[in-house]
Amino acid sequence: MVAPSARQAARLHEDAEGYEEGEARAERVAEVPAGVRAEPGWPNRATIEACGGELLPYCPAGGPRDAALRDALRQRGRVVRIGDRVFVEGDMVSAWVQERPDVEPEG
Repeated sequence: MVAPSARQAARLHEDAEGYEEGEARAERVAEVPAGVRAEPGWPNRATIEACGGELLPYCPAGGPRDAALRDALRQRGRVVRIGDRVFVEGDMVSAWVQERPDVEPEG
């Protein structure tokens, strides 16, 4: 999350994803270099790369049912490496499937 502070990044995350106030946590991972225009919110590829990040292939867990749900929802996660750390966006399909193992996607 691009924000002037960790606290503001946490609030942006809460607002964007529908969490209650105080549920999200954030930390400073990288500084946006001078001269790079980055709007508050989820960073785009150019911002990630300007901050020294590298986008890695997204290889979600699960089988054909999970893949069908991801396709239906047009969900594509991102995996970003910055330095020696790797960050993965939340996978709502895997979380949902764990809660509802009996439901099959329509198709």
